Amino acid sequence: MPLPPRQEFDLEGAATYLGCSTEEFSLHLHIGDVRLAITTDGLEYDFAAPLKDLPLRVQKEITGVLADGKFVDILKPPTLDSSPATSFQPNYLYLSREARQLLVGSSNGQVIQEFQTLDGQQVTIWLNGELGSAVLKRLFLVANDGWISDTVITKEELDRFSGADWKSPSIELKTQMSDGSSPVLDGAKPFQVPKLRVDEIAEAMVEYGNLFFLQRKRIPTHLDLQAFMLEEGGKALQMTYDPKGKDFIFSSKPLSKRAFRDRYKEYRVKEDT
Repeated sequence: MPLPPRQEFDLEGAATYLGCSTEEFSLHLHIGDVRLAITTDGLEYDFAAPLKDLPLRVQKEITGVLADGKFVDILKPPTLDSSPATSFQPNYLYLSREARQLLVGSSNGQVIQEFQTLDGQQVTIWLNGELGSAVLKRLFLVANDGWISDTVITKEELDRFSGADWKSPSIELKTQMSDGSSPVLDGAKPFQVPKLRVDEIAEAMVEYGNLFFLQRKRIPTHLDLQAFMLEEGGKALQMTYDPKGKDFIFSSKPLSKRAFRDRYKEYRVKEDT
């Protein structure tokens, strides 16, 4: 008897389904072409409601929650009796790239309330008349390898993605190193996480270094990477620059310009000679 079609995939399974390499698919995941999903099976909640269909007052209060990741009381939240007519119970909740970056760059269990439906609608999850963040907070824990526990990639999301006009993110042309050294081979990643001293800063620098390479078709200098991370990932990474102390701040952790440059050199893949 044939097995039923798979509805959920991990990284390797999703890449096989699309007919590309795991590395290629991971890049699409990182830049937001494909979203992660969490199944609602066994999730304790009363209903999901599209954000746009909630009273404007409630929308503004929820937006405040999204802005700083902190939980605040919602005055007169919707209940089962007062929920919008469009309330429903989805099979999956999808995480946007921004929400995923907040999770990866934050301490384990940070409250995240930004979820989407398959068609991209922003939804809120309610439990007993309150945002169900307490339950979701326990589910969304970042694993040691950077993957988010209890998340999958759905067949529906892969079908939505593959139905679009997409291209493999592998680089077709050889790209010259910014310092004039030998070029990187087709599709290679110019940065990789070290085996030792792995922390959220290392993971962020490597991810954004490879993202810069993918988008702009050249390897960033350490100055390029500093600017790119501040511009593209500042909010998601909780990254700022302190001009007085001349330090970068990652979620309250200082990193000097010199330390950034040293880490950049450490994470950049060295060419075989």
